[in-house]
Amino acid sequence: MVFLLIISFNWEDRFFGMKLDGTIAGMFLFLKGIVAVLLLCIILIHPRNIRLAAILATLYYGYLFIDSSVTIQTNTGKWYLFAFPFVLFILVPLLLLVPRNRHSEDNGAGAG
Repeated sequence: MVFLLIISFNWEDRFFGMKLDGTIAGMFLFLKGIVAVLLLCIILIHPRNIRLAAILATLYYGYLFIDSSVTIQTNTGKWYLFAFPFVLFILVPLLLLVPRNRHSEDNGAGAG
């Protein structure tokens, strides 16, 4: 959603360190915002497929993380490696992919 907000203020973005301006930047920001909205729709429409949504979100935020890291290293002369919030954006969906133990209640069956 932040990309859709940025598009209303400043049509400027970066793609792996290269500066984008004007219509191209606006389309790129709009596309990133639409992908985020589509991920939200997948979660809302198909809540049982949370693993699929987590995989897609991990891929999406993984791309944003790599793009951001390259841009940060390009602009800072390799002083900084990455932006910390993007690490969190990748970790949260990855936690959804970790298998959880589901305990079934035995109700005393088989107890001797």
